[in-house]
Order: sequence, then C-alpha cells, then structure tokens
Amino acid sequence: MICQIEITTYCNAQCFYCPNEYLPKHHMALEEFQTIVDNCPKGSTVLMQGTGEPLLHPRFWEMVVYVKSKNNLNVGIITNGTIPMNEMQLGQIDTLGISVDTLSAATAERSGRPDLIPIISSVLHYHSLVPGKVRIYAVDFGQDINPLQAFAKNHGIGLNIQRIQGKSVYQKRYQTPTLPYRYLRCRYIENEIHRFVFVNGKHAPCAYMVDSHSALSAEEISRHFKAGRVPPCCSQCGELVGIPRLSIKIEGKRRT
Repeated sequence: MICQIEITTYCNAQCFYCPNEYLPKHHMALEEFQTIVDNCPKGSTVLMQGTGEPLLHPRFWEMVVYVKSKNNLNVGIITNGTIPMNEMQLGQIDTLGISVDTLSAATAERSGRPDLIPIISSVLHYHSLVPGKVRIYAVDFGQDINPLQAFAKNHGIGLNIQRIQGKSVYQKRYQTPTLPYRYLRCRYIENEIHRFVFVNGKHAPCAYMVDSHSALSAEEISRHFKAGRVPPCCSQCGELVGIPRLSIKIEGKRRT
C-alpha cells in the first residue's frame, strides 16, 4: 500500500507539464500529517510527494522522524534534487526518487529545470552513499530519452519513465490529443492500492487528480462509472483510455 501525502504545494521548479502554478500554496500542518500517518495500514510506504517540493516544508525532517518512529512504516520521497541532503538524512529515507527528465542542459532549461548539472551530481553522490535507495523519475514529453536510459543502466540506478499526463486538469500548460475511453473501470477504484491526501487534508483514491476541489472518493467515482459517465477528475486518465502512464522501468542495484 502506498499512502501518498502532499505535504506542500510550494515548489522551486517550473516544469512546464506541472499545474503547480495554478494551485494555492500551503504547507500541511505537522499535526495533521501525524494523524494521517497514524491511519496508514501497517507495512505501507508513506510517500511524501505531491505537486510541491517536499524538502521545502519547514518541518519535513520532523515528519520523516515521525514516520520512522512507527517501526512498521517506510518513508519515501520524490524530490527535484535541488535541496541537498547529508548522509545522516539519507539514512532516514527508505526510497529516494529524484526527478530528472533529460541529460541535455538545453532541453532541461526549456522544460523549466535549468539546474541540471548539480542535480545529476546529486543523483550520483546519493547513489554512492545509499545504493539501491535512489531512483530517477522522468516524464517523457517527446525528448530523446535514450541517453537517460543509458545513464541509469551504466550506473545501476533505478529509472521510471512515465508518459506525459493526458488528464484535462493539466491542459492549461500543454495540449495532448483527446482519446476515446476504452474502459470505465480503474484498478485504483476497485482495489485499494493507493491512498492520496491533498495538502488541505482531502482524501482521494489516487494521486492523479491534482485539483482537490473536483476530486471524488472511490465510491463516488464507481457510481459515475456504473452510470456510464466519466467524472471531470478522471477525464482522459490512462486507466480509462488504455494507455498506462509507466512506459519504461529499469531496476537499479540493491543492497546485499
């Protein structure tokens, strides 16, 4: 089970495919975070990630310590790699995702991430300190992805490449073709494999709705599907159009 918590909507990047600039900016209160963690099932991974940069939260490390104090929960983050962490801090995190879309500085700058070289250096440094914990997360928006794949394989670093999100909530920043719906069913709705909590405390069955105001519960979405409707929060989701978001996955080195 992944219990994903959006602890902040503040971000220091401007990725063109992210709708962050249209969202209100908030930090989740530590006390609310603790209450959510208390209700995560045993054995879950608490993923501290949403539309913001988690390391910008002023009480981020207190949150990590709280999750680790539970003994039966793991903690994971996905960061843009611009805020440094030391070895002691890395040791508290079970899975560390770093967002890198390209090895081309020019492409990175055009996509809203001009700080590519220090981020790549951080990826390699963290991987040397905690091999097996670091994973690169990339969005395929049409760039040449082959150099990034080769980089991950050569260094034994895990890599997830996801297709650019086609949901309508993202379309203010870019345009993707409207696709016909092939299914009116969703594994996130039918099986509780993921919990997502917005920075304002609202719960959702997946992390892909972005706008908490239009997000619906699994039960509400199921009623729409049974009536042959697609609610706005699910519009153009890959689960419904038959195009999974994950397009490439490379496993990295594991600790022995």
